[in-house]
Amino acid sequence: MKNKMINLGAGVVLIAGLAVAPSAFAYDSAALTQSLVASPVSQRSATAADLVSKAAVAEKQAVAEAVVKAAIGLNPSATVDIVTAVAHQNPSVASAVAVAAANLQPKQLSAITKAAVAAAPSEVAKIVAALIKSSPKDYNLIATAAFQAAPSSSREILAAVAASVPSLQASIDNSLAGYAVNNVNLPVQSILDQVAAGAPQASTPIAPILSPVGSGVGAPFQPTGTPTVITTGTTESGGRGSYGQY
Repeated sequence: MKNKMINLGAGVVLIAGLAVAPSAFAYDSAALTQSLVASPVSQRSATAADLVSKAAVAEKQAVAEAVVKAAIGLNPSATVDIVTAVAHQNPSVASAVAVAAANLQPKQLSAITKAAVAAAPSEVAKIVAALIKSSPKDYNLIATAAFQAAPSSSREILAAVAASVPSLQASIDNSLAGYAVNNVNLPVQSILDQVAAGAPQASTPIAPILSPVGSGVGAPFQPTGTPTVITTGTTESGGRGSYGQY
């Protein structure tokens, strides 16, 4: 009986070890890096994608982030290839992949956005929203890059920008009102440039401030009563010119 109990205990330990091993590996960046290092350089992007694919659903995002960081750490110049491979094979975590890559290589933000959207076009809204959350000041660059990769998703892209930057919601809605509802190929960058410049406010005319011709000092000229048409002409040197009669 004692031997049976010992064997049973050993079995429990073994089963427990098998149960936690995958989870331990998933979060062990050193182990992930080792797998990538062991892979041929030309195959590392594919290896990274495979490592993420093999992760359990509940762990896939964490594994994707760890794999992308490890792969880019080994070869920063392959960032776009890594994002493309991992996002294409694992579209559900494309947004996390894009953010992880952009945080490591911010100068490649535009290229990373294009790669992620092109690899997982069904996730365009999530990718745009996640990248803007990570880098809000670059919303225009992110949206424009996403549009270049998926022009038919322009409305989704603009909706993601509006949701991510609430202060732009009303302006974007007003801009979209000028386009047909079935128009899916909208000029994203142009619309966002207008919104950023505050185009609606710029349409308010500003009254000109008149100054007397030839006057070098004094307050701006303020005519009273009914103004007459002023005819300008050549004045003699040192003269003040003519302003008309009031």
